[in-house]
Amino acid sequence: MFHKLNYFKSFWNLLDLSSLILNVVVVILDLINKNTLDANSVAGVSVLIMWAKLFYFLRIFNSTAHLIWMIIEIWSDIRYFVVVLMLAILAFANSFYILSWNSEDMESPFSGSTLPLSFIYSWKMGTGDFDTTAFATKDETLIWVLWFLNTLIINIIFFNLVVAL
Repeated sequence: MFHKLNYFKSFWNLLDLSSLILNVVVVILDLINKNTLDANSVAGVSVLIMWAKLFYFLRIFNSTAHLIWMIIEIWSDIRYFVVVLMLAILAFANSFYILSWNSEDMESPFSGSTLPLSFIYSWKMGTGDFDTTAFATKDETLIWVLWFLNTLIINIIFFNLVVAL
C-alpha cells in the first residue's frame, strides 16, 4: 500500500502477481472440474513463472547474485537486437508464407502454411534447422535464394552480432 502504483513497475513484482493469479486460476479450474487440458495449459505457464521466480531468490546469495545480474544486464543490452532479429525473421516468414501458396505437393508441410507456422519455419531455419524437404513449390530457384539469404543474414550476420554485443 505504501508504494501504490509503483509496485507494478517492478518486473519481479509482476512475476509474483502473475504467478499468484495463475495459481488461483488453476485451483479454480480444478475445483469446477473444467477440462483438464485447459487447466494443464494454465498450470504449465504458472509453473514456468514459479521457476523464473527462483532467479529472483538466487540474487540473495553472493555466489549466484552476479550471474543473475549479468543475465538481466545482457537482456537489457540486447532487447533492441531481439526486436530487429524478430523483424528479419518475420520478413522471411512472410516471404515463405506467400511462396507456400504456390506449393505443388499438398502433403508438404510447406503447403497451406499459415503465417505463424511460416514464422516458426523461418525461426527454425535461422537457428540451424536446415530441413529443406518442405520446399515443394513451383518457385524452386527463388525459395533456395531465400533459404541462402535467411541463413546468411540470420545465422551468420545476426548471431555474429550477438557475439559482438
